[in-house]
Formats: sequence, structure tokens, C-alpha cells
Amino acid sequence: MDNLLTMLDITYDPVKVYVLMQPNTSHVAPYVEAYRVHNRRMTAAHPLSLDEGQQLAEMLSGAASVAFGCFQPQGIIPANVLRTVTGRAGYAIWHTPAQKMQLLFDECLYIPEGISAIPPLLWKATRTHLEIFALSSDHRPDLNTPLLRAPFYNTSSEGRVCMGNVRIGTDNIPCLEDFISLWEQAFFKSTFTHLGELTNGPIKGDLNALWRELIGTGKTFPVRELKKSYITLKSLL
Repeated sequence: MDNLLTMLDITYDPVKVYVLMQPNTSHVAPYVEAYRVHNRRMTAAHPLSLDEGQQLAEMLSGAASVAFGCFQPQGIIPANVLRTVTGRAGYAIWHTPAQKMQLLFDECLYIPEGISAIPPLLWKATRTHLEIFALSSDHRPDLNTPLLRAPFYNTSSEGRVCMGNVRIGTDNIPCLEDFISLWEQAFFKSTFTHLGELTNGPIKGDLNALWRELIGTGKTFPVRELKKSYITLKSLL
């Protein structure tokens, strides 16, 4: 709370203004004009100097490193990560083995909450969106590995996950490891409510019946029941 109050007490005052000057002909390059600010007035107009340009570049670079640090690992890239791309359109792709997870279901599905086996999964996440698919084994996938439909509610046949009103706060995530953990926790701590497509479920049979059979029983997830996805790993890169 003390830190929050301190942040609320901080004020920012303008000290410089940078204006991009665009010429009316394509034969002349644009340039940046800098102004000092005194008593809230722009004064001392001058072309942007080399020192000012370097200072501005360092500030923008620092802001970008904070915004996109979520795609950078703390050290060696984790073994389960397949690809990362930084920048505004950045994303990470990783896979997880078959495991047992606590699953939450809306009461309208008449499925009890509890621990169940789930298949190996392939994840792709940007700072704001998540896609998820299933895999047939725990082996590290390659470009030729077939992707399967993920057997979860709130997920479309293209793998897109509807997070409802949940907002994933990735802006201040410092590293890739925390980014991955945040998305996995957000997915499994959300409540499954509905099929992504009512007439095109992710398994060959009844998804509700499958989860009722698996929850709390210790049975292995039947990967053979999953439908193939037309999405390929190559297309996700």
C-alpha cells in the first residue's frame, strides 16, 4: 500500500517536445525539431541533436525491453519452448507433457470439479491471446508432428481460447518462464463453460461423458479419442 501511495504521488512535468517535420516534396528528407518546455510553453526550437537523439533512443529501447521482456528467458531457453518472437506481434510456443490437473466446470455442464488426466499439449500465446492443441505423445514436436484438437471447453476448432472477462496482465512480466506460467495458470484456473463449436466437438464421442469418466478416477486420458486438427505447427510459426 505504501508503494502504491508513493506512485500516486508522482507527477510528471513536460521538459521537451519532439515534432516530426514533413516536407512538401519527396526530394527532401523529413527531420525532427526539438523544443524545450519552460513554464508549460514550448521554446528554443532547434533540430534534434545527436545527443538528444541518443537519449530518446535509449528511453524508447528501455520501454520496449520492459514491454517485450516476457519473451526473453532468464537464462538458457527452457527445453519445452519451441519458438519465441519478440516485438509487438511477439509470441511464444511451447509444449507440456501428459499430466494430472485440477479442472473447474460450470454447473450447467453437470461435471464435477476435480483432478483429471489431460493429454500432452501445445501452446501458443501472445501477450493477449492463447491458442492450445493436443499432442499424441510427450516427445518434443517438430514441423511434421500432427496436432490434435484440445479436449477443452471454451476452445475453438482453430485452437483459439475464449478467456471471457479474464484479462491476462502480461505487461510487467519480466521473463519467458513467468509468461508461460501465467498463461498455464490462467487457463486451468478459469472455469470451463461451453463448447467452442456446438456441432463440431474436439473428440469423437461425447465430451461431457468423457470428463465425467475421467474426473477423480486416475484413468489415463484416451488420446485416441481426439480429432485431428487441420492447423499445423508450421502454420503457427
